[in-house]
Amino acid sequence: MQVSQPQGSTVKATTNRYDSRTAEKFVLRMPDGMRSRIEALASERHRSMNSEITIRLERSFINTDLVERQSLLIQQLSTRIDDLEQINTNLREHVKDLIADCDVFSEQLGNGHEQR
Repeated sequence: MQVSQPQGSTVKATTNRYDSRTAEKFVLRMPDGMRSRIEALASERHRSMNSEITIRLERSFINTDLVERQSLLIQQLSTRIDDLEQINTNLREHVKDLIADCDVFSEQLGNGHEQR
C-alpha cells in the first residue's frame, strides 16, 4: 500500500489483513484534542482512525531505526576524519623532512661545485 505524503514523496505502509475479532486490542488514553486531530487526518487520507494510528506508529519505528543508523554512521565518519587528520599531520611532517633533506643535498651540491 502506497501512502501519499506531502511534496510527492511516498512511504510504504504495511497492510496486514486480519480478523478484527482476533486482533490484539489496546485501550489508548489520548490528550485532549488528539482524537479529533487523528480523526481529521484519517478522514483526509480516507483511512480509519486505527489505520492512521498504526501507520504513524510504524513510521516512528522506522524513524527511530534511521536515527540509530545515522548516529552510527556519524560516529564512523568522525573516527575516519580523525584518522585522516592524523595521516595528514604525519604527511606534513614527512614533507618537511624531505624539504630539509633537499636543502642539505642542494647545499652539498653547491659546495661541490665551488671546490672545482
